[in-house]
Amino acid sequence: MPTIPERILGHTKQQAELLQDIATSNVSHAYLFTGPAHIGKSTVARWFAVELLASLPGADKAAIRTQVERLIHSDFVSLDLLWVEGVSEDWSEIGSYSNVQQRHRSKAPTAKTDAIGIDDVRGVIEQMHGTSQSPFRICLVTDIERMHGEAANALLKIIEEPPPRVVFLLTSADPRAVLPTITSRTRMLHFHRLSNEMMASFVPETHQDDAALLLQLSRGAPGTLLRYMNDAELFRQTKTVHARARAFWKSNSLQERLSLCMPAQESREASEEFLTHLGITLAGIDSIAARASWTEQYTMLSQALQTNTNRGLALSAFTLAVSEKTW
Repeated sequence: MPTIPERILGHTKQQAELLQDIATSNVSHAYLFTGPAHIGKSTVARWFAVELLASLPGADKAAIRTQVERLIHSDFVSLDLLWVEGVSEDWSEIGSYSNVQQRHRSKAPTAKTDAIGIDDVRGVIEQMHGTSQSPFRICLVTDIERMHGEAANALLKIIEEPPPRVVFLLTSADPRAVLPTITSRTRMLHFHRLSNEMMASFVPETHQDDAALLLQLSRGAPGTLLRYMNDAELFRQTKTVHARARAFWKSNSLQERLSLCMPAQESREASEEFLTHLGITLAGIDSIAARASWTEQYTMLSQALQTNTNRGLALSAFTLAVSEKTW
């Protein structure tokens, strides 16, 4: 599991509110952290877990932080990365994010998606009972919008009647997809994208040549920024797609634009990535008239790619519509 920084940039208001809960003995039995993906919700949740576990006088916070990071603290349970057939099958990687037993997911019928099922929740509930060695027992469940039906109802039941001193830390990028009865029984904290000025402090000197692009691609999400900086090959591939998208808007040649769109026809993921970068680069076009006209066509493409429309036909129609006018 990633390290837990002693100083977290950008979410000081939320941290202050959580520390106040500890100081006033007003810790809720369940928190829901909401906000865009990779914004830092899970990082703050794990930081708060350390603060809770180390809230007794004389506690060794550094040792507790290390135990939480390594998922070896007896009073910290994490359900994060899940085993998914053909997608996420590396048990060592899974074990660095989740310490809830998941062997059932690899047995017939195997798990085909990362939806949180009833057996996953049962695993969490099983680890929530027992004698605690700390002031609290913490359960972190990330992206709970992955949980539906029977699993969501099982979680709701334990949140309604939690064991003594148990605190649930839940995260969601789409709280509208969370069971309303779960949402209503949590204390909700909202997390927002960081400013470019604040994000720039994450970029080390070794990446200054790419700083502007990194900030543009990350869109205020520290987790996205760190992912690009820590994976040179991913960043190289992303820069290639970004350059194609920028060249698309700048080109005056229909043939060139069609050629730039061709790689996006290969898969749904490729078309979605190209669409994302078309949107990012479209926002930087100087001509207000061109930007307004092309935004309409871009919106139509985005809607088409969300259906079963042939990707190649949708991209070709979009390119023709964009090329009808020269700005």
